[in-house]
Amino acid sequence: MMPEKYSKIPLEFRVWDKFNNRYYYWDNLSDHKIPSNYTSCCDLEQFTGLYDKNAKKIYAGDIVKMYGVLEAIGGEFLGYDENGDVWMKDYIQDWVGVVVWQKYGARYMILFEDKEQTTDFSGGTSNIEVIGNLHENSGLLPNERIA
Repeated sequence: MMPEKYSKIPLEFRVWDKFNNRYYYWDNLSDHKIPSNYTSCCDLEQFTGLYDKNAKKIYAGDIVKMYGVLEAIGGEFLGYDENGDVWMKDYIQDWVGVVVWQKYGARYMILFEDKEQTTDFSGGTSNIEVIGNLHENSGLLPNERIA
């Protein structure tokens, strides 16, 4: 038996209907019939079990903004610290990416394709905001290749 301190992620889904261009929200897949060729008619996106800084549910396929990302900009050398580590000029930026399932790591990630980087949710979600999703707001992404 699992200790109480570990909570189960609710199996909640949203389904993008490709024919009617709208979402349906399901909290129980067994109540719905999904055709075997569902990829031709719909996209199934699972709730990650996480909430953004505004307590909004985060689903796979969501476009999120991560606020206050510290980015070291290569090439602008500032010097060395007392331990001999290199100091580079840093910038605080807001990054936009899409929530994806990483099957090899068995976890949800945020893909920042324009930065060619990913991050997981290990730092929490207090600086993450859902700003849209791939189907209705793909124009929010800095690089259309993600969509």
